[in-house]
Amino acid sequence: MVNHSNESNIIVNGEKSCALVDTGSMITCLSENVYHSLSHKHELRSIDDFELKVFSAEGSSLPFSGYVD
Repeated sequence: MVNHSNESNIIVNGEKSCALVDTGSMITCLSENVYHSLSHKHELRSIDDFELKVFSAEGSSLPFSGYVD
């Protein structure tokens, strides 16, 4: 069965966007397009410092550019 994504309008740094709502996740992901569209960006840091890998619920590895606090 295929349903609509659980998406909602969000506000990041005062700017509106659409995002996937996942209440069970440990992190919140933004697309690179959304990150680059922000006029006030926080520094994008390397996750290599943590030696972590990000996976989807099905176990697939997710590529990422970095993280922000």
